[in-house]
Amino acid sequence: LPSVWTQTLKTMLPTLSLSGYLIGTLLATQGKESNICPISLEVCLSPGCVSDGGEATLRKLQALAPPDRLTVKSGTCVSACGNGPVVRQDEKIIHKRVVAENDLLESLLGEPSPEELVKGYDLVCDAEMAAAEGRHADAIDLLEKGIQPAIQISISRVNEGLQENDTDQMSSSPPSPSLQWLFTGYQSLAKAKLQVQDPDGALEAVEKACEIAKGSDPLA
Repeated sequence: LPSVWTQTLKTMLPTLSLSGYLIGTLLATQGKESNICPISLEVCLSPGCVSDGGEATLRKLQALAPPDRLTVKSGTCVSACGNGPVVRQDEKIIHKRVVAENDLLESLLGEPSPEELVKGYDLVCDAEMAAAEGRHADAIDLLEKGIQPAIQISISRVNEGLQENDTDQMSSSPPSPSLQWLFTGYQSLAKAKLQVQDPDGALEAVEKACEIAKGSDPLA
C-alpha cells in the first residue's frame, strides 16, 4: 500500500477499536437491562412490628407492588424495634414506620400505584370491617366496588412478570402474593352472599376466586 494509505489506516485503527469497544459495551448493557433483578422488600414480622401493623403493611405492599419490579415477602427482625412497621430493601436499606405504603412504592418506582388499585384495596379492607360488624349488605357493596376496577390491573401485572413456560405452573400454584387480596376478597364476598341468603351469588364468587388462583381474569 502507498505510505499515505498506510498512515491513514494506522490513524483509523484506534478509532475503530474504540468504536467497537463502545458498541460492544452498549449492547452488553442493553442485554443486562432486560434481566434486571427486581427490588426486594422484606417486611419485619417480629412481635413488635406486628403490633405496629406489620402484617397490614405486608399485605398492602404485596397488593400494590408490580411483581416484575418488586418482590415483597415477610422478613425477620432488623434490630429497629419501636420503629415499626419496618421494611428492609435489598437486605441493606431500612425503611422505618412504613404506614404510607403507596408513598414508599412511589419513591422506589418513580411513579404512583394505579388509583384503581389503591382505591380497590382500601374498599376491600373497609368491607372486612363491615362484615365483622354484621353489615353484610354493605360489605357486598364495598367488595364489588373494590374488586372490579382493580382486578384487570392486578391480573395483567402478574401475567407480565411470567415467562411463557410458567403459565401452567401458576395454574397449579397458590395465588400470587399480588393476587392474594383479590382471592380473599372473593372468599369474603361468598360468605357475605350466604349471609344475605344468596347462594347463587356465593357460588359465583367462589368460582371467581378459583379463576384468580389460576391467574385468570374472572370478569373477562
